[in-house]
Amino acid sequence: PFHFYQGQLPLERYLEQLIDAAPAVETRNGAMLPAHNRLAAELAQARGKVVVGGSDAHTLRRVGTTWTAAPGQTREEFLANVAAGRGRVGGVHGGTLQLAADIYGVIAQYWLSLAGLRRHEISVPRRTLGAAFSLATLPGEFVPLIVAARSKQREARWVAASAATLGVALDATTRQPAEIEPEPGL
Repeated sequence: PFHFYQGQLPLERYLEQLIDAAPAVETRNGAMLPAHNRLAAELAQARGKVVVGGSDAHTLRRVGTTWTAAPGQTREEFLANVAAGRGRVGGVHGGTLQLAADIYGVIAQYWLSLAGLRRHEISVPRRTLGAAFSLATLPGEFVPLIVAARSKQREARWVAASAATLGVALDATTRQPAEIEPEPGL
């Protein structure tokens, strides 16, 4: 719920307008830091919200690595149980390396298409031009790793500041909200 929050409103007002208005809160996003997900879980629990999770995958490598589980034999039963609060979230959290791997996965797919191993509809002249550009800008290929690291540093600072604003105690060693225990029963 906080991915795009950048102080547009006071945090409590933002929570009232967004989280309190939503039927469920994503408390496990496979692209977000563990502390970010734990803060979302803390807020969802405090406000009695239904929880959901998802991989936020932009490459096939991470599809299904984070999920929402709930009982149900059919799609309708599953969704009804999620809506009733009988779901739980699981799977991986995000971090700098996961974000960088996604970025480089997209770049690798582009390079494969330039080599003619993917997206065969790209013409040879266009592949040649793309390969020449990629080689000329090769030193810049490290920029995504730097961007990923900076992004996750900003996210970590935001989580710490938001937790302080909301009065959520952070663990002194990990600088993260305490782990929320999942409800038993699934």
